[in-house]
Amino acid sequence: MNRRTFLALSASGTVGFAGCGRYQGPLNVWPNPSVVDHFRGDPHVETIERTFVLDDEPDRYRAVIRNGGHGAAVQVGLYWVPDTSVSPSGLTRTELASAGFTRAAAKTVQIPAGEQRDVTLRGRQPTSANSYYVWVRNTTYGATIANDGGTGPVEARLLDATDPSGARTLATETVTIPAEESRDVSFQTAEEFESFRVDVSTTEG
Repeated sequence: MNRRTFLALSASGTVGFAGCGRYQGPLNVWPNPSVVDHFRGDPHVETIERTFVLDDEPDRYRAVIRNGGHGAAVQVGLYWVPDTSVSPSGLTRTELASAGFTRAAAKTVQIPAGEQRDVTLRGRQPTSANSYYVWVRNTTYGATIANDGGTGPVEARLLDATDPSGARTLATETVTIPAEESRDVSFQTAEEFESFRVDVSTTEG
């Protein structure tokens, strides 16, 4: 018999619980997982400092990135801004490319919860560019999973929940959670989406 419980997270936050099917056999033999909370990284650019370099070497762009959410892998990109009225703030990589922004350099850095990192990117701004822009994006998503049953493996799935008519699976992770304990399960993905949720399930013999 398959047991599954899930908690959904939309752009406005947690919207509810659902699930649990019929149980057969002694209590607390099989895992009984449930999602009790979702989490994600929340990176922001604090400051940017540009250092001009002579002899045709690329200039240095030093950005201080602070993570106000869960510990996360954060993508940081340096973009050239075209002569356009489109603001790059809040745009995805795809939207930046469509608007004519050109990526000059990129890095991925690990930033613990509540901490900041200095990230240096290098590039020579072309004459066709109006200015530059430092773009950051969180790539870490996850959930805290509680197990009210016995010790055993639990499958967690990260879902793109942007389309309410059909969630798309982005990643899957199997973890063993001891009885009456909880674990944080995180996923890293470069996919772009507006909302997500984590589903959990276990197969009982």
